[in-house]
Amino acid sequence: MKKIILILIGLLLITACGRNDSNEYDPHQGTEGLVIEFLPNTPPDEVYENSPFSIGFEAHNAGATDIDKAKIVLSTQRSLFESFEDLYYARLEGKSINNPYGDSDIKVIDIQTKTIFAAETQPAEFKIVYCYPYSTVFSTNVCIDPDVLGEKTNKPAECPEQKRTFRNGQGAPVAVISMETKMLPTKTGAIPTFEFEVENVGKGTVMAKTAYENACSSTGLKPAEVGLIDASNIYLGFDKLKCTRNQLRVEQRSEGDEYFDVEVTTLACEGNEIPYSEEAYLGSITMTLDYGYKDETSTDMFIVKNPAR
Repeated sequence: MKKIILILIGLLLITACGRNDSNEYDPHQGTEGLVIEFLPNTPPDEVYENSPFSIGFEAHNAGATDIDKAKIVLSTQRSLFESFEDLYYARLEGKSINNPYGDSDIKVIDIQTKTIFAAETQPAEFKIVYCYPYSTVFSTNVCIDPDVLGEKTNKPAECPEQKRTFRNGQGAPVAVISMETKMLPTKTGAIPTFEFEVENVGKGTVMAKTAYENACSSTGLKPAEVGLIDASNIYLGFDKLKCTRNQLRVEQRSEGDEYFDVEVTTLACEGNEIPYSEEAYLGSITMTLDYGYKDETSTDMFIVKNPAR
């Protein structure tokens, strides 16, 4: 069933991309997933000690994948504020033809400052760290031509197929940025081969999809979970491709809790042999990448001594 659903998604995407209407909306573009921003003047630049104020933020799913459960953690210097709720969950639909902006949700938290003692003003930082599961759905047409000697002329306009780049993303923070197609000759036909380049094009950290909640907790990530992407669902038409690996890695953990980017990750795959007797045709490649993602945003404020004291 999952295979059939993936194929249908791919066919729908390719149909949409093949239309001549330049105004046709394609939600599978862009390089963002969940985006969280503080609302204006929340918090204010300055707040008196022992005074109430509000912090607000908007969580917006700017990508094309529905988020069933995003984990959002608000942190600060706890000694400066009275107790407040700091853990939130969000369920947000992604962009679609019927919902071109994607869902958003606004949270407002009431907080109160404590007494400050050391100085006339005390700086404070509020940070939001958010983690969520996400997917990249990549789909494109591809020329499948077993005539490696070039003896036939009646071929689709897209042939010959070589290396193509995809600069607009697929509506997610992880993207397929290029695909190279080659036909390897055999005694009786040719085998279509593909090399994909995959990159973290967002600003956050990639991890195994099952680890995203731990990434936004004191548990943290295991080294083996950092940068891990499931790439086990890649199809040419209805046939699953045979690939050199089912998992990709786009980041690694260095010493401590620091991360560094790995240069573009590549994945090689091949399809079934195509007999020489078959004509060239336009096929469809569909790939689904599954992963978890972590990002953050922050803002500053000052707590000011109350002049009435």
